[in-house]
Amino acid sequence: MAVYDPLRRLFLRRAALTGAGTVLLLAGCGRGDQQTAGQTGQAAGSAVAEGPRPCDDLTGLTPAQIQVREAFEYVELAEDPALACEVCEFWKEPAAGRYCGGCTLFAGPVNPQGSCNSFSEA
Repeated sequence: MAVYDPLRRLFLRRAALTGAGTVLLLAGCGRGDQQTAGQTGQAAGSAVAEGPRPCDDLTGLTPAQIQVREAFEYVELAEDPALACEVCEFWKEPAAGRYCGGCTLFAGPVNPQGSCNSFSEA
């Protein structure tokens, strides 16, 4: 009789998602910076001066990239601020003058106050 081990299932799920995310990120390598820089169409510095901006514009992402993002259960606002993207080891700093950063696990803009199911303290 098999023993149910939720930690093993979680590990296997995250390992599979990380592998899939890595493949997708490598396939789109080099496009992320152009996408983030061109998404808002605002002058440098204006996004920061206006305060937090939603980072949910997925223009330019493929359906597969969006699926990986959804698999990580990314949300714009973390329920627990201690688990926010900006303090995660996978966080990528935003370009100068931008609010939205990125994540090494999935493509697209990421809110520094967002969170996902793969948070790992930096």
